Amino acid sequence: MEMGYLKVQTFMGEYLFPVAGAKIIVKCGEGNVLYELYTDKNGLSERIPLPASEHSRRYTVEISHDGGFRRTIVHGVEIFPGITSTLPVQMQPATDNLINDNEIFIPYKRGADLENRFAPEKPEAVKLNFETAALPDYIIVHMGCPDESAENLKLLFKDYIKETH
Repeated sequence: MEMGYLKVQTFMGEYLFPVAGAKIIVKCGEGNVLYELYTDKNGLSERIPLPASEHSRRYTVEISHDGGFRRTIVHGVEIFPGITSTLPVQMQPATDNLINDNEIFIPYKRGADLENRFAPEKPEAVKLNFETAALPDYIIVHMGCPDESAENLKLLFKDYIKETH
């Protein structure tokens, strides 16, 4: 079976303050605990090797800290063969009105279709019929910035195309 890898990064604020000593529990789809480890002084875990399949394998990652933070549970963390993924976790302080778990559910097949979701769309080819295309004889070129007072030159269109080419 191929392996993929996971690193967990814990922080407060906008990545400004790492949270050291956060407890990380990685569970498989059936709920069995596979790993239990802690983040270092930089808020990073060691690289966790996890079984991966051709498309992805999904895991649940629980992050907790005894220092007054809410527990975060991320369901559906995807692991791909040969890839090290980083799971960034913003730790939230436990307050009187925010003491329950912070649960995050990653939608199914989120990463399995990345190639299709992020492939740039190919624009339709524009076909010009040069026998019927209307081209101007002249073009006006403003010699300054759009909002600036400047000279306007009237050029033959064919000369304008030749000079900018």
